[in-house]
Amino acid sequence: GQEEFDQDSFEEHSVYRKSIVWSKEIVHWSEGVYFKEKRTLRDVYRVLVNAHLVPVKLSFACGEEMVGDMFSVDIALKEYDLARIYLERTENSLHALMLSGILPDEFISSYKQAKCLLKEVNNDIKRLRSQKPSLGII
Repeated sequence: GQEEFDQDSFEEHSVYRKSIVWSKEIVHWSEGVYFKEKRTLRDVYRVLVNAHLVPVKLSFACGEEMVGDMFSVDIALKEYDLARIYLERTENSLHALMLSGILPDEFISSYKQAKCLLKEVNNDIKRLRSQKPSLGII
């Protein structure tokens, strides 16, 4: 039979849950700056696009981990790697916006949260890589 999707396990995935809260806050700010204030700055746009994609990629990675077939680890690793790239881009742009004085003080914590999320994603990548069977010739 078909296995049921375990919504609770999915939502309990720590880095995914944290990324949703983080993303909503920083995407909301960047949308306001980019679209309402018409400040079409490169780094604001990068925050808007990349921060939005982080929880999407983490949800795909978590979902693949729950599949548990012979392809799921490889696919989950690719999704985590994309989440890592989007986080790094967001972090770099938040840092640039912070240095230029554009990022308001109340969002400096978003920059710090991006660094923490990045550390967690890197830990998930290491964990999955350690679970991946080696492909030796027998």
